[in-house]
Amino acid sequence: MIGALFLALGATSGALGAHALEDVLTAERLDSWATASLYLLVMGAALVGAHRQHASPNSRRALQAVAAGTVLFSASIMALV
Repeated sequence: MIGALFLALGATSGALGAHALEDVLTAERLDSWATASLYLLVMGAALVGAHRQHASPNSRRALQAVAAGTVLFSASIMALV
C-alpha cells in the first residue's frame, strides 16, 4: 500500500517539478526536486515488489524502516528546495 502511495507521489511531484516549478526554481533546485521524485518512484516500486515476496514479521519491520527512510529522505530534499 505505501509503495503504491510513493509511486503516486513520485509521479505527481515529478510532473509538478517538470511543469509548474521550472520557471520558479533554479536548475540546481529542480535537479534536487527531480532526485527526490525519482527516489520516491524507485523505492515505491521496490516496496511494491518486496511486499509481494515476503510476509514475515521481520520483513515487514524492514520494509517499514525502508518506507520511513524514504519519507525522511525525499521530504527533506523537497523541504530544502
